[in-house]
Amino acid sequence: MRTWLVAVLFSVAYTAKLTISPMKHSVTPVSRADFDAVISKFRDRQVAVVYFYKPDDSASIKYFDEFNSIAQELRGMFKFGGVNCNDQMKLCKDEGI
Repeated sequence: MRTWLVAVLFSVAYTAKLTISPMKHSVTPVSRADFDAVISKFRDRQVAVVYFYKPDDSASIKYFDEFNSIAQELRGMFKFGGVNCNDQMKLCKDEGI
């Protein structure tokens, strides 16, 4: 019984991935194609906070809920974006991540 429970917990933890959805979150997914339009364009008028993450990284998953909560509280005051560094490796590298 214990071995089975550990296997199930490991399986659940291993398959957990972070996916940012604008319908569920207060964070806008950002890619290299729209980084300038979503983030850079507004740097002179609004502060942008960008969450660079890896969707299968436990720390990225752990801290995203807090980041999203802050984004909800400060919506309109700041622009919140999220960059998937697995999909956007060059953007993450260019931004020093």
